[in-house]
This record gives sequence, C-alpha cells and structure tokens, in this order.
Amino acid sequence: MSELPLGLALRYSYWDAIGEAMITPDVLTEYLRRMMPDAAVTVSDRTGTMNHLKVVVISAAFAGKNLLDRHRLVYQALDGPLKDGRIHALEITAKTTDET
Repeated sequence: MSELPLGLALRYSYWDAIGEAMITPDVLTEYLRRMMPDAAVTVSDRTGTMNHLKVVVISAAFAGKNLLDRHRLVYQALDGPLKDGRIHALEITAKTTDET
C-alpha cells in the first residue's frame, strides 16, 4: 500500500500548537478507501488532538471476515499514519453493509 501523494497529504493535514502534523478525517478516509473503495467512513476525535480517533468503517470487504481480520484490514490501510505518529490511538468499529 503506497502513501498518499505529498501534495494531497499536505493539503488535508494541519499542524497542532507544537508544530506536529495531525491527520484530518478526509485524509483518513482516503487511506481507507484506497484499500476498500466502497467504504463509508465516520471519524470522531476522542480527545481534541486529532490523534486519538474513533473510526466506523462500513464496507463489503468485511464480508465473511471475523473481527480480528476486519481490524487487520483497517490497520493495514492506515499503516502510514500509524507508523509516522499522526494516529496515536484508534478505536475501530468495522461492519459489513448488511450489518448496518
């Protein structure tokens, strides 16, 4: 999985008070849709810092997968921002379109 192009990442990122890059809901959604194009994504900021996030992902890609495999798909899609620190903590709800 490749990273977002730098221009796109910079356009949707913003900086916090101490100068660290934070991810926006739009960029997080882009990462997820690269792996699951049909994904409906809802992002909630749990602490006001935009690095402790709750994400709800609804996608047909989860069909036939158990909870652990669903979470693995989400973590794989968000590998870049998890590794570079833009996402520090992530709460995941992953459902199929039939489970909504």
